[in-house]
Amino acid sequence: MPQRFEYPLSPVPVLRTYEASERFPIQPPRDVEALALPANLLGLALMWSWHPLYPVVVFTGESCGTLTPEWRDRVWQRWGLPVFEYRLDASGAYVVAEECEAHDGLHLRREVTWPEGPSWTRCACGLDTPRLFSPRHEELEVTNGLLHLMAATTAQPLTVAAAA
Repeated sequence: MPQRFEYPLSPVPVLRTYEASERFPIQPPRDVEALALPANLLGLALMWSWHPLYPVVVFTGESCGTLTPEWRDRVWQRWGLPVFEYRLDASGAYVVAEECEAHDGLHLRREVTWPEGPSWTRCACGLDTPRLFSPRHEELEVTNGLLHLMAATTAQPLTVAAAA
């Protein structure tokens, strides 16, 4: 499971988190109520006869794939549930941004520092924090224990200290 991952709802339902590196099951365990999985495994999960009872968390990033509007629609059509996107760093080890219930961009985690200049807009959820609106156009990497996010449009790095 990626570090710094927390399911977006409380209380947390019975959650099963899948990683891209593990063998994907034909069906999840019977007691599972919610899923968290990489975008590149979403198509397999949608083939299950089972369906989750709570919103689906989809991990995106270099090691996980991309969540498109079409995949969000497929989840809604198949299961009638919303998707929360969680952006991981290039290694897939850390959550660096996450989607809130407003589904209006991905909020950068507090550990991520933003260079001076960009404007921060208030989200409908009430947070006044920097957000990513096109995360697939961002590049994340880990070097010397730091996570770096390079914005494609500004080429300005965002840095966060990796957890010990």
